[in-house]
Amino acid sequence: MKNQFDNIEFLMHNIKDKVGKPVSTRVVMATIESLGIRDIDVPEDYGFESIKSLAEYIFREINALPDYKDNPLGVIKLFDF
Repeated sequence: MKNQFDNIEFLMHNIKDKVGKPVSTRVVMATIESLGIRDIDVPEDYGFESIKSLAEYIFREINALPDYKDNPLGVIKLFDF
């Protein structure tokens, strides 16, 4: 079980690094698939029923991070006027 949590954590960081704040679960699903993760491997490796359910969880978790909570569009503020 601990290994599944570690796998999810690693995958979340990987997705965040690749796409930043994902705009939908489809973006997360596509990113997961682009990393070579197959639907058949998800239950054992991540503890979820499918890539779709894993993507939904990761989408919610990334969007709840403090980085994006107060900044829903993920916009970087360059100047303070």
